[in-house]
Amino acid sequence: MYPVSFADHPDYYMIVGYPVQLTTIHNRLTENHYRSIDSVLWEIRQLEINARVYNEDDSPIVRDVTSMVTRLTLFVKNPNFKNISTDITREMVTEELDNRSKSKKKKRRLRVRSANRTEWFERASELLEKLSNHPDSQPFMTPVDISIYNDYLKYCQEPMDLETMTDKLHSGCYDFEADFYKDIDLIFKNSFIYNTRSSSTIYKMTSRSRTTTAH
Repeated sequence: MYPVSFADHPDYYMIVGYPVQLTTIHNRLTENHYRSIDSVLWEIRQLEINARVYNEDDSPIVRDVTSMVTRLTLFVKNPNFKNISTDITREMVTEELDNRSKSKKKKRRLRVRSANRTEWFERASELLEKLSNHPDSQPFMTPVDISIYNDYLKYCQEPMDLETMTDKLHSGCYDFEADFYKDIDLIFKNSFIYNTRSSSTIYKMTSRSRTTTAH
């Protein structure tokens, strides 16, 4: 489970106070962020809490997330569970692959070309300007400096930033609106993946900036 897509759910980050995804938990595990199994369990349970806060209790997504959380919780509590990083990461990857397989057809959508190119360009420009003027936008304005964050591409294979998006927009690279919103999602997705500590300044800036994209 990756960060929730703004294009699909623009109000998510205004409703859910503590966003967390399997990718976040996975990164924290590999970096030995958790000091105890209880800490892992707390964030795993948060997945279900968030799903219930944002979705109807009887919705398919709540049922799927509840089932996944139950499986992961039982796995972590298993007496044979020893390696807090390797063991649960393997289980989470298996769970994620299962979920992708089940939802693959649901996620396949046709992208619709904008009927009015001028109107679309103005809307996109306004959104980029709104994001750029946000007080927390500084980390997303220009490409990440790989010479400073030399492991960035290891975690984020598709870098994206507001300057690059603006150049793409003015160069006519966005033939479909979905591509534009995908790049916006990519900016925040990369930040959440690379900056995994929810208490960190950059993580909080990412969360606050993303709410700007909500209509």
